[in-house]
Amino acid sequence: MYRLILYYLELLLGVAFVLSFFGLLPFTPFSFLISTAIIVGVCWGVNTAFAFVFNAPTNVESACVAGGIGITPFRSMIKYLVDRDEKRDIALFYSNRTADETAYKELFDEAGARLGIKTIYAVTDGEISPWAYKGFITKEMIMGATPDYKERTFYISGPKVMVDAFRVTLKGMGVKSSKIKTDFFTGFA
Repeated sequence: MYRLILYYLELLLGVAFVLSFFGLLPFTPFSFLISTAIIVGVCWGVNTAFAFVFNAPTNVESACVAGGIGITPFRSMIKYLVDRDEKRDIALFYSNRTADETAYKELFDEAGARLGIKTIYAVTDGEISPWAYKGFITKEMIMGATPDYKERTFYISGPKVMVDAFRVTLKGMGVKSSKIKTDFFTGFA
């Protein structure tokens, strides 16, 4: 905690210096207060934006639902687990328009083989792939792959419309709001 406070203080002084150096803000006690407000706001925003991590104990079951570009945070998290050979009870539901758009399949297959992470692929358009379901991820698919779904913490990432729809679907399935964590990518359909 002490290091974190020092880090933020250094950051605060640095921002105040840069703002005053470029003449954007005179270096006065008032500018220091404004810089403090900026730093606190930025740090809160960054901490909120990047709070979407697997910070649960290793014995907590998780399920990830990703659509398209929403796979990116899960790729990083799963790569971290693979690199450290850290097993977690995770089910990953990953949807794309076509099989060709499925990214990181080799990594997820490796995570399945080495760590037991279960990946369920869904493809909404195009050719049917032997390793993917045809269509959207459904509540039946979630219930079938994770019979203990009410006990899992769900992480949802993808286009906002998809994230909002899954939040409603999961609540309708009896998953508590406190067990639903969301992230979305603005501007992606």
